[in-house]
Amino acid sequence: MLTFPCYILMVTYLQTIFSGQVCKKLVHLSVEEGKNALLQINETEVEEISWILHTNHIATTMPDKPISVKDRKLKRWLHSLTDGSLKMINVTRHNEGSYTANIFKKSEEHCTQRYRLKVYPRLSEQDVYISVNVSINETCGMTLTCTVNGSDVKIFWSENGTAVTNRTLNLYGIRPSISYKCIAKNPVSRVSKTVTPWTYCPEETNISQLQLSGSPGILTALLCIAVVIIAGAIFVAFTLVKKRKAKKLEPKRGNKQESCWKIVQRAVVMETVTSAEITVGSHRPFMLRFLNRTEIPPLSALRQDAQTMKPLYMPQSQIM
Repeated sequence: MLTFPCYILMVTYLQTIFSGQVCKKLVHLSVEEGKNALLQINETEVEEISWILHTNHIATTMPDKPISVKDRKLKRWLHSLTDGSLKMINVTRHNEGSYTANIFKKSEEHCTQRYRLKVYPRLSEQDVYISVNVSINETCGMTLTCTVNGSDVKIFWSENGTAVTNRTLNLYGIRPSISYKCIAKNPVSRVSKTVTPWTYCPEETNISQLQLSGSPGILTALLCIAVVIIAGAIFVAFTLVKKRKAKKLEPKRGNKQESCWKIVQRAVVMETVTSAEITVGSHRPFMLRFLNRTEIPPLSALRQDAQTMKPLYMPQSQIM
């Protein structure tokens, strides 16, 4: 094993021989925390690659050969591909940093490839905070401020699809149908949270603003309620008037008895019911109820009345 002074000399030597010989420009990598990161090698005739993190030699890879990890603690998350590229498993924020690949080729054209690795957490709605500050009660003016936990996070507001890049919104004359969306994104994720400022306005302001704003949905609902109430009142009034008219047209007691008695006479004459049935049959309770429980006259009286009234109810051709 190399001693510490020898190790420093070797790293210094590698940096010296590769200084100025850049394979390609700096590669920026943004990886979600918990995912895999790949430091890809895009060179040909590669013989060996020494991987340096900051100033530490962490591994050596060769095409089609197993990786040689210099630190046992790193073995579980460092792997190599068949072309010598370095693959890191389940990266965390501790894996961030500047990586250097010193590439030795079969020819004498050696070069250095540098990488800058950044690890970001996936944003969630719980990471977004919206603070509301009502400044003017009369017209419901307020300030909305959106903040997000994390680094390299871009925040902007969206109003019905229109983007506003400020973190803070100053609102005046708020309407109930308007909502705002705070959108936050980092290099690996994007999240949003929606707020309806109207819900934070004082109640008395809501009523006055509703009258001024003329919200179509709420006004339509109020109009429908008013129409239902008016229609109900008209129906009740019409019903009462109809009952009063019917009561005025109701025949008096004597007229009712007389009318019912004429029905009895007509039934006997037309022979739809016999006088015996009226007197003792199933029709008797029926007729007693309509004649205010008075007694039905005797059968002889019914027959005599029937003969007398027969010309009034039947054509002459049918009179016996």
